[in-house]
Amino acid sequence: MAKVTRTKQDPTAGRILSELTTYGEVPKKGSVAPDFTLLTNSFDDIELKSFKGKNIILNIAPSFDTPTCSKSAKEFFDRVKKAENTIVLCISVDTPPAQKNFCTNNQIAGDRIQFLSTIGHSEFGVAYGTEIVNVKQIEGKSPNLKGFQARAVVAIDPNGIVTYSKIVDELTQEPDYQAAFDSLSSSAEKKKQAEVSSDQKSRLELASQQLTAKLLFKDGDLGKGSEATGAGSLVPQAQLKRRRNSHDGIGVSSKDSATIKSEKGDKQDTVVIKSGSLAIV
Repeated sequence: MAKVTRTKQDPTAGRILSELTTYGEVPKKGSVAPDFTLLTNSFDDIELKSFKGKNIILNIAPSFDTPTCSKSAKEFFDRVKKAENTIVLCISVDTPPAQKNFCTNNQIAGDRIQFLSTIGHSEFGVAYGTEIVNVKQIEGKSPNLKGFQARAVVAIDPNGIVTYSKIVDELTQEPDYQAAFDSLSSSAEKKKQAEVSSDQKSRLELASQQLTAKLLFKDGDLGKGSEATGAGSLVPQAQLKRRRNSHDGIGVSSKDSATIKSEKGDKQDTVVIKSGSLAIV
């Protein structure tokens, strides 16, 4: 597995302040979230697929017994209570009893947040690119965090697709909480629009199958009273080779209310079903 080093620079002096090296990268946005098995506070194994159908936010941290990690867990807990169909999984190398004590001491409870341990499941950090290889502080003592998890956030939609992923380059820096929730809201909205579009298409297909219309032309090759029935996008017998401007007047007879849009072409007309109505284009 390739190692990836991220640096934090002084914005004014431009010099490197710290380096964080991990195995690999976090899953990219749009990719399928890698499955994993982790340890619950009850010492039971649980898999990612156990949460299928929910929005999932992975709050990955070195240890929740540290100020920044503790604050991130509390902040995600406060925010997830306002989010729909969403659960936060707080993941660290802390032992299950330590995680349980943290929740008790900070009044964190309920089914909207769960703490999971990587103990016995080191493959998680490799799959998600968060296992720390080395932390180097340019000034001061560098902590030995090899084998711990880097601070990262990964958001996963109900279909198991990553909508947001980010490793925080500096361990003392908090993650972008709102970006994770916003990515899930955007994904849900796109899904809703797709469902509406699919429903409209189904209704259109049903309407077109039921629609029978008479096209009455003042001066057309089909002649007055000719019928055209629609069961799809093109109406049979609708290729009308004719003189230019041969249909200036059009009448419709249908048990469904249908409107006809007439647009004149140079060589031929095609009758098309659009939104439950016939259109000549």
